[in-house]
Amino acid sequence: MLKNCIQEVYTNGGDPDVLMVGPHNRSVFSGFTAGATRYNDSSDKTLTATVDVYESDFGTLKVVTNRFQRDRTAFVLQSDGFELAWLRPIFVKDLAETGDHIRKEIIGEYALKVDNTGMHGAIRDLTTS
Repeated sequence: MLKNCIQEVYTNGGDPDVLMVGPHNRSVFSGFTAGATRYNDSSDKTLTATVDVYESDFGTLKVVTNRFQRDRTAFVLQSDGFELAWLRPIFVKDLAETGDHIRKEIIGEYALKVDNTGMHGAIRDLTTS
């Protein structure tokens, strides 16, 4: 499913560089070695049991864990395909004074703008147990 999603994003004009997964599927992904051999230096007594970078046929993706997303969804993203869109720039507004107490309010609104939806992909309904 991952290879198909990356290929589809690439075919649609994207150049994906991030794979974002929830905590459970991060653990599953770290167990995915695709026949790779792991070498460990026994002198420092450290065992590496995680995968941080995935090299696919269509580019290299950094694997990022996101505790706030649905655990059963994985996102294939192009990191430069997003930008902040300001709805109201940040400004300071004076509020009513109460004696010597001066109050102010900071106001601003922005949203995340997706430049091209074809630059990104999602794999949904993954197992979570």
